[in-house]
Parts: sequence; C-alpha cells; structure tokens
Amino acid sequence: MEPPAQLRVDSALCSFLLSHLSDNEIHDVIALATKLVRDGGDILLVDALWHPEVDTSTADELENVHREVLGDRFYSIKKRYFSPDWLSDFLELGHTKRPSRLIKDYTGQYFFGWRIHLET
Repeated sequence: MEPPAQLRVDSALCSFLLSHLSDNEIHDVIALATKLVRDGGDILLVDALWHPEVDTSTADELENVHREVLGDRFYSIKKRYFSPDWLSDFLELGHTKRPSRLIKDYTGQYFFGWRIHLET
C-alpha cells in the first residue's frame, strides 16, 4: 500500500545501513523508500566502499566483523564493503517500480554519497 501523494516526503536518507544488509534486504529498503518519496524526490544513500587499490580482499558478501567496546567487551556485526561497480550495477537493476535514475554525487576512497532520483 502506498501513501497518498500529500503524505509523501521530498527525500529519504539511508546512511551507513546498506552495508549491514543482504541483497534482498537492500532491495526491500529501496522499494519501501520509493513508496514514501514523491515524484521528483531523491533517496540519498551514504555508505562504505571497498576499493581494490586499498585492500586485496573482496567483500561484496556479508561477513561477521568483530569489534571491541571499552577494552573488555566484544560484539559481532554483519558488515560488507561494496565495490563501486558492483553497487552501481545492483542499484541500476530497477528496484523501483517507478522511473528513476542513479546519480553518483560522490565516490571517494572509503565511502560514497549517491542518490536515486525518482522521475516525475
């Protein structure tokens, strides 16, 4: 069910979340955001990148990453690092049922700031 047009928002921000989700979960998040954002609006995406120049391992799959907190406690989270080409191809697969285009505003060494613009 989609909200009425008057309840849609101009933009939605997804910041450092995608790198903790599976492919199917990323699809679901983007599909939900497209229902909430008005025509002409943007879904803003900021997250971690993996560059082969920086690291020699591949990491498009979710892995357990172990972190230490305050020196005596540990936790494990699911984390992945996207290669720019893989992520671009994945996002351009048409996860939205509305006309859209991927705009790569910033692609840095360690993170990206892209948006999915929903056409009118």
